[in-house]
Amino acid sequence: TLEELNLSYNGITTVPALPSSLVSLSLSRTSILVLGPTHFTGLHALRFLYMDGNCYYKNPCQQAVEVAPGALLGLGNLTHLSLKYNNLTQVPRRLPPSLDTLLLSYNQ
Repeated sequence: TLEELNLSYNGITTVPALPSSLVSLSLSRTSILVLGPTHFTGLHALRFLYMDGNCYYKNPCQQAVEVAPGALLGLGNLTHLSLKYNNLTQVPRRLPPSLDTLLLSYNQ
């Protein structure tokens, strides 16, 4: 029944298995550099995803965080996505149509 999970400021390098009941997830300031289509499978209730600061001057990674096209498309209820401070060079493609807030400040 867990609805909110904050895994920020950990050294994790990939998205772990997560409970399907999550509504809010924070993966900020970790070492996750790639988001693929299977990372969020089954998270149909997720509305808020924060993934800030995984690659920037205080958490250097020498590359950009990679968001595969359509990696977040399965999150049909996602309304708020924050990808600030990730060295992104382009807006991720094929985002969920439910999205109403997209934060991309402090990227390339």
